[in-house]
Amino acid sequence: MDIRLGLKLGQKTIDFKGPMRAVQRVRVIRNQDVQRALIGRPSGERHIRVAIELRDETLIFLEATMANLARGYHWVYDHPKRQALEMKLHRLGEAERKKGYAEYQLLETDRPDIEVQREIDELLSRAQEPA
Repeated sequence: MDIRLGLKLGQKTIDFKGPMRAVQRVRVIRNQDVQRALIGRPSGERHIRVAIELRDETLIFLEATMANLARGYHWVYDHPKRQALEMKLHRLGEAERKKGYAEYQLLETDRPDIEVQREIDELLSRAQEPA
């Protein structure tokens, strides 16, 4: 089911059109928005966690999430031609993944770079102004 919503944010109205899903707030997190970051293994745990403390909330990322994002980041950064990359959530069975890897993985899609760039541009245009 498709929906169309018009949201008025201050002086700007944003229209969302597409598959029905929860309306998401779009934020840009800058260096000056991060109060501090904690990176390490919690007591008794094997995997690293990353806690990013913002003014109004703290985000905690699990090791598998950070590893997926780092892989994608480096793929775009180091590749001589790639300009953008989309990764989507996949649930992998034991036979589909390497031993010790998480069941849920962000995997690269075949979506063209230019389409991903356009979506990034659109998200940035809708992003809330930092406080």
